[in-house]
Amino acid sequence: MDASYIDIKRKKERKSWQDITLEVVAILLIALFGLTAFDKAIRFERFYSELGKSPFLMNYAFIIAIGTPLVELAVAVALSIDKTRLKGLYASVFLMSLFTAYIYMLVNYSYFTSCLCSAAVESLTWEEHLIFNIIFLILAITGVALQETNQQKQIGL
Repeated sequence: MDASYIDIKRKKERKSWQDITLEVVAILLIALFGLTAFDKAIRFERFYSELGKSPFLMNYAFIIAIGTPLVELAVAVALSIDKTRLKGLYASVFLMSLFTAYIYMLVNYSYFTSCLCSAAVESLTWEEHLIFNIIFLILAITGVALQETNQQKQIGL
């Protein structure tokens, strides 16, 4: 084999820091949405009951109780497939924005402050939970920017 062919192949195999960062972001978001979807599904009655107590969501508790884990699972799947990753990242930004806004509203405008996320974050204080969500929102935004850049490079822009 020609040495230049081997060098070209090695360059293609090496991943840039952007590619590695994007993969880490996707894995973290897949874990977050996958685990919270699973937790909400197996503890459905509790999730539904707590939604019914929320002054902002009580009228839509059943739809949200069914829809949230399904949407989270769909986002996790979209993030795990290269062709749908960008859509999954945009959906992650949207969901994390909603969840962060909801927590902010609960903390500042509601008497009801029960956590509906998952067992993994239930033990956090509301301030910690807000910071946790903001970090994941920033990760999702970073993922969108990196994925957009990768796609532009692939089409030669």
